Amino acid sequence: MTLALPHLSAGDPDLAWLVSRIAHLLGVPVEAVDPDAPLFELGLDSVTAVELTEELRQRLEVAVPDTLLYEHPSPRAALQWLAGGAAARSVDPRSDATLPAEIRPAHAPGPTGPPQHVLMTGATGFLGAHTLAELLQKTEARVTCLVRGGDRARVVEALASRGLDGAEERIEVLSGDLERPRLGLDPFTWARLGEAVDAVLHLAAKVDWVSPYATLRPSNAGGTRELLRLACEHRPKAFHFCSSISVLYARDGAGELDEGAEPLEHLDGLDLGYAAGKAVAEELVLEAGRRGLPITIARPSL
Repeated sequence: MTLALPHLSAGDPDLAWLVSRIAHLLGVPVEAVDPDAPLFELGLDSVTAVELTEELRQRLEVAVPDTLLYEHPSPRAALQWLAGGAAARSVDPRSDATLPAEIRPAHAPGPTGPPQHVLMTGATGFLGAHTLAELLQKTEARVTCLVRGGDRARVVEALASRGLDGAEERIEVLSGDLERPRLGLDPFTWARLGEAVDAVLHLAAKVDWVSPYATLRPSNAGGTRELLRLACEHRPKAFHFCSSISVLYARDGAGELDEGAEPLEHLDGLDLGYAAGKAVAEELVLEAGRRGLPITIARPSL
């Protein structure tokens, strides 16, 4: 065993070995493997990741988690984590399942009647595109779509494919980022939405059946928290959250559950990082509901 100290130098034998093994497995020159670049951008796949993880266990004779290369995807970061260096240890999802105290509905009248202005996330996804089309066909609401990069063309194309040419007149597309505080919106836009929107439809998520919770956490848990923050601004807004049936498939969970089951009770048995993130997000939404926000949670199946 030759596990390096936290501050790995370019000449560290473990780092040199790891870079060499990666180059061999991927069939690329050693010089092509940047010790600080994500390996999955270089072409590492799940099968190769498993093989490389096992080789690390054998060489270093230490416990190496199966998710190491997903949580710390560069060679240097992976070895720093194993050496007990600066890289953060795995995040406990329960630590994110508490809604900050300041996120609570304003003392103002809540929504009544059909929504007139809806803020929607996930409009460019498969489920989101169908939902947006239904929303435009069956309500009179204006819809503000929060889209990474503000790509309006993607939303318009999704609607056109469903025969809704011209419906884009009722759509506003804003550039936003679920992983950033206040969704990456400037203060003016945040305040405007807080005053104008009367319903939030949250369908966006990073859907990934391999990555651990820590990787999906900023978008799937953090994004839900920030949308709840917005839903509580100025006046309460109806909050509709799209979860997943996967939150009920805990390794140690009950064989039968009703729709009122709260997955946080079996969070430790949710091995999928995606399911754990949805379970945490559900708890945040439920807590907002307990504080007085009108909420709905849907769990679509596969």
